[in-house]
Amino acid sequence: MKKNLIIVSLFFFLKTFSQNYAGRVVYKFSVEQALIDSKTIDNKDKKYNGMLRFINKSLENNRFEFELKFQGSESIFLKQESLQNDNNKSYKIANALLKADNVYYSNYKTNRRKISKNVYGENYIVVSELDNLKWSLTNNSKLVGKYKCFKATSYLMIKNNKGIFKKEITAWYAPDIPVNFGPKGYGGLPGLILELIEDNYRYLASKIVIINKKNKIKVNFSEKGKLVTQDELDEIGQTLYKKKKFILQN
Repeated sequence: MKKNLIIVSLFFFLKTFSQNYAGRVVYKFSVEQALIDSKTIDNKDKKYNGMLRFINKSLENNRFEFELKFQGSESIFLKQESLQNDNNKSYKIANALLKADNVYYSNYKTNRRKISKNVYGENYIVVSELDNLKWSLTNNSKLVGKYKCFKATSYLMIKNNKGIFKKEITAWYAPDIPVNFGPKGYGGLPGLILELIEDNYRYLASKIVIINKKNKIKVNFSEKGKLVTQDELDEIGQTLYKKKKFILQN
């Protein structure tokens, strides 16, 4: 009971104290291991082998950087402009697989998370509550840049046309930067997330700028798109999938 009270008090203090903080963090993206393993590729029909290897190479060879901007209770996470040729086929594949054009907005004052995404040929804004992810905190620590970070783990249940899957999440957060934010809308930890591993994808902070003053960072999120919950978006996808399947069968 006492331990739970300490954690609650810590988060209340963090949310109050972080109102004075603003900053921006640049994250470099990398792939921990191949998206499609060699055994899977070898077991496929030979005409697909080259395509599957090309998908792996697309993720490995294309460089992506993302930026997190936060001010008080708000944050936004989005892809930085690419120095590469956006029309390149390899880049397009990697960009689509990463859903790199999604924009993630969090607001701890309203307790809302919004994700702007273009799917099924339309713009949607997926709305949910914050702090719906349960973290397991550990004593494992390491340095990310000059900041001492601690490890936290969690997972997401992902539903698609093939079923329901468990996605593992590992975050390394820095208590010395007392804000709740992190890449891709992840947060709710007692410190800024400087490294995030989502399955095989890693987002590692390469540049950190912290400003202990207000009104220095603009957090602008576009509201253009149809507001939906994730369940509603899943239903739209299922309907379109069944419709497409029906058309193909007939």
